[in-house]
Amino acid sequence: MNLKKPAALLLAALSAGTLLTGCSLMKIEGKILTKEEVLSGEETSDARFVRSVSLHDIRYNLYDDHAEMIGFLSSYSASVLSVPRVVENKTVTAVNPTGYIPESLTSVTFEDCVTYIGDEAFRDFTNLRSVTIPESVTHIGAHAFEGTAWIKEKQSEDPLVMVNSILINGQAAIGDVSVRSGVTCIAAGAFEGNKAITAVSLPGSVYVIGDRAFANCEGMTKVSFGMSPSLVKIGALSFQNTPLTTVKLPAKVETLGAAAFAGCEELTRVDLPGALTSIGDKAFYDCASLETVEFPMSVTEIGEAAFGYCTSLKSATVFNRECKICTDDDTFGTNPDFVLYGRKDSTAQAYATACGYEFKAY
Repeated sequence: MNLKKPAALLLAALSAGTLLTGCSLMKIEGKILTKEEVLSGEETSDARFVRSVSLHDIRYNLYDDHAEMIGFLSSYSASVLSVPRVVENKTVTAVNPTGYIPESLTSVTFEDCVTYIGDEAFRDFTNLRSVTIPESVTHIGAHAFEGTAWIKEKQSEDPLVMVNSILINGQAAIGDVSVRSGVTCIAAGAFEGNKAITAVSLPGSVYVIGDRAFANCEGMTKVSFGMSPSLVKIGALSFQNTPLTTVKLPAKVETLGAAAFAGCEELTRVDLPGALTSIGDKAFYDCASLETVEFPMSVTEIGEAAFGYCTSLKSATVFNRECKICTDDDTFGTNPDFVLYGRKDSTAQAYATACGYEFKAY
């Protein structure tokens, strides 16, 4: 029996409640969220699971407002899959198969009601050669088509594989990479583990960088966001374990995901923008070369161990007197000479007192 491997568990130390994002849509227990909801962090959909059904050897989960294709029975033998528009009066909006991989499958067509294709949805469907994706699809998960004949053909045409303005795969890219204008999202895991790229330049049209998008790109020493007027969200683990030396985030970035730059041991400088509101848990964990950081007034929350094991960190300045700082005592690393700057009687002062750091009011 040919079974799909489950997605690897990344950075197990992250809280189980951490919300990992892709591009314009993401799904939580059957809930489909819009671009605006992803960017705001709000979830307004409240889909309720009804039951699971099988139809023509294909498995579905039914919710009160939509259906999701979730996999194949081992008896599936067709070569062509046309995902139906409706199953038991529920519109099929999500495709997220797990488990059995039918070797017979060579072609997949999605109806224009589908908006979401999940992580590793068709990974290792080695005989899949033809895929028709309508414009309605606005989320394609990490490694959704990796290992298919279809993705290999696309890579031979262009090492940067685009679908509906989403860059879904950059595994074949080498050297300095310039992402063309018009791309709105770098999909989760798009370049993950690509050791051949050395630098990346992103266009101003990109508004989201998905989870693990550039994680473990061990040769990538530079990322250029340009003016990037659209970029507002950088996903979890997006640049984890890359040899970046400096990072200047664009002006409109609001959210920095958990462990976004964790393990960037060569990082010496990071400039945080005035629109940034939250810094995720372990965002700069183990950035051993980072010496100083300033948090603009807009930052309202600094996550657990955000700068943990930043052994060279000498100082941090918190301008927002009410910024929520996780009470964990390794939020700002282990340098015994570390100094925290902030307003008198601020949360920064309270944190420094509680954790035994030197505090200086400015």
